[in-house]
Amino acid sequence: MAAMKKIAVLAFVATVASPVSAFAFSPRANVGKSVKSFNAAPSVNVNQFDTAKTSHSTSLALSSAGGAAAEAEDSGSSALAETLKTGSYFALWYLFNIGYNIYNKQALNALDYPWTIATIQMATGILYFVPLWLLGLRKAPKLSGDDLKTLLPIALCHTGVHVGAVIALGAGA
Repeated sequence: MAAMKKIAVLAFVATVASPVSAFAFSPRANVGKSVKSFNAAPSVNVNQFDTAKTSHSTSLALSSAGGAAAEAEDSGSSALAETLKTGSYFALWYLFNIGYNIYNKQALNALDYPWTIATIQMATGILYFVPLWLLGLRKAPKLSGDDLKTLLPIALCHTGVHVGAVIALGAGA
């Protein structure tokens, strides 16, 4: 349990330490402006893509480098900072994954129904984000029919991998 507290503190510190990371996945008002990529490659104009085939959410994903904010960064120290930030994200993912696997193994030792546990875990995620959307604490995504067609196979694959991981832990893997 002490290890989980340390992991939570590390995650909090990593989030607070980087003011840019707090807005890494939030929508930007300057989606249509030129975007400079992380590795200082030539800027990409989001408007050059065929907007008939590209939805707003796709354009938003293309501008995930931060729009005009990415252009204003100092290239000397920002490359090292980006490398350290990316490395810390991988380290935190690894630590959280260890904790998650330990939790799943303990849950499966207490209740040997991996499909039930996987379903409860997925339902818990729904119970987490739907109230955030309903209360307006987090903006609900506006997805078109094409966006849903794109996301459905990805969501099904993610669900399959999650259920498979829980079953594997239950089988003793």
